[in-house]
Amino acid sequence: MEPVVRRVAAATTQVSAPTNSAAITTAYSVTDPNAPAALPSNNEPSSIESSMSDAQVKLIKFVETQIAKMNEHLLFNGQQPTISQLNQALSEYEGILFGLTSLYEMVRWDAVEASDIYDDWVARKSIMIRDQVNPANVAASKWYSAKEIEWLVISRFGDERAKLLANKRLAEHEKSTVERLVEGWKSYGFILNQLSANARAELQGSGLHVDTDYDETD
Repeated sequence: MEPVVRRVAAATTQVSAPTNSAAITTAYSVTDPNAPAALPSNNEPSSIESSMSDAQVKLIKFVETQIAKMNEHLLFNGQQPTISQLNQALSEYEGILFGLTSLYEMVRWDAVEASDIYDDWVARKSIMIRDQVNPANVAASKWYSAKEIEWLVISRFGDERAKLLANKRLAEHEKSTVERLVEGWKSYGFILNQLSANARAELQGSGLHVDTDYDETD
């Protein structure tokens, strides 16, 4: 069997005829509008680089937006919070956690959907290429392997694949971001409870009445 790289190169460029040349020539005719596009020059980004770069820009914007929203609800700004501030933060805690949970479920759905769309696309294109390069009238010993077919799909449908793969990666990282925000918010809730308990213990130890409506800043 021919080396994998040389066989795939032959199938995509028609430089040399592979063993099952009739099938490959039909599938990748020079005049075929669906034939692989010319490779970009060294100074031009590939389709995968461009798509991933665009996805990264969207991810950065998403992360910055979510962090900014979280910062709006954080109590600490380098100062010691008062009892009333702690109580206010604790009273708002559950509502914000519910909002984060809702956001997490939405991005989790998007991640699963993007993965399913990509997997479905790969399956359909792989079957199409397999049927073209591995016809029934050619001996199975001369058929292209699954890895060779995968490379042919990438070569022939590079632009389309790059966009779907970038969408999949973006959805995965958005999900990962929200997961970390939820974990961080739960840790923040634990800290709030600890600070509240410590503040009450200090006031009770000093013999002062704990007035939850009292604001030390007044």
